[in-house]
Amino acid sequence: MITPYYVRQAHLSWLPSTAGSTQPSNAIQAAAGICVVRGQMDGNLIPGKMPLRIGAGFIPHNGVEYGLHAFEVLCNTNIFQNQSLYNWISESHGRVPAGAFLAGATNDDLPLYVARASINNEMCVGKVNSEYKCALIPWGEVEHKIENYEVLCLIE
Repeated sequence: MITPYYVRQAHLSWLPSTAGSTQPSNAIQAAAGICVVRGQMDGNLIPGKMPLRIGAGFIPHNGVEYGLHAFEVLCNTNIFQNQSLYNWISESHGRVPAGAFLAGATNDDLPLYVARASINNEMCVGKVNSEYKCALIPWGEVEHKIENYEVLCLIE
């Protein structure tokens, strides 16, 4: 009898990018035209958003929405491009569901996960961790505290 084996692959990858450059066609979108990105700020690696109409990354940090020239775009690098092996799970008050996609960390090693929420009828992407008791989402040059949000999770 042959022993079955299972192959796992990394189906989400971070690809380097810069503001104004052509963005990958396989970028993960939180909503139409809003891609998931992450960037460095003060020793922190922070998830955020890239509105395709603007072509730059934005992250929340210390109460402010920061624009980034250099950032990484989260992309679907699955061999089978039509498969989505992730989904968005509703959460609130800083809770992070099982299977949440680790996207960054603070400079003191606090893990940061990708959160999305609507602000002024625009889907935005930011960060969440259980210590925050909320998601922190960049919009309008401010870091907004959002109690109800969705978290990017991997599907097993």
